[in-house]
Amino acid sequence: MSDHTPRLALPYLHLAQAQKEVTHNEALQRLDICVQCVVDDMRDAPPASPAEGACWLVSPSPVAEWSNHAGAIAQWTLGGWRFVDPFDGLQVWQRSTGIMLRHNGGNWSADISATSLRIGGQQVVGPRSVSISEPSGGAVVDMECRARLAELIAALQTHGLISN
Repeated sequence: MSDHTPRLALPYLHLAQAQKEVTHNEALQRLDICVQCVVDDMRDAPPASPAEGACWLVSPSPVAEWSNHAGAIAQWTLGGWRFVDPFDGLQVWQRSTGIMLRHNGGNWSADISATSLRIGGQQVVGPRSVSISEPSGGAVVDMECRARLAELIAALQTHGLISN
């Protein structure tokens, strides 16, 4: 049997273990970092005067006290810095940008993957549609109207809503 849970690496209590409160408190500390995680920002080095409980993402090229913790979540506690190595799928809210980041097993990403986007129960974005050809022919040629339609088609293609 392992000494830690497989996903959050929470330490297990063992039969006849002395000072179980130390192990239990360590598990609570890790939960405090991982559950509903909010980080201030991504940094290379620790801030000068961190508030207790505040968290940051450690950059890919950290220095000082963070030098061996690239990509981890760092939390300042009364006992010093605590680090949690992220796992595939872990999400954090980055306060400085207002963006949710997800760890993809190698690094942090702000990309959103979904099959559709619904607002108020209505699908507003779904799978990409087929390409729309630019207008041609017709009895009356309105160049201004055709120019606007071409701009609309280009915008839909740029946003990936229709194929090129």
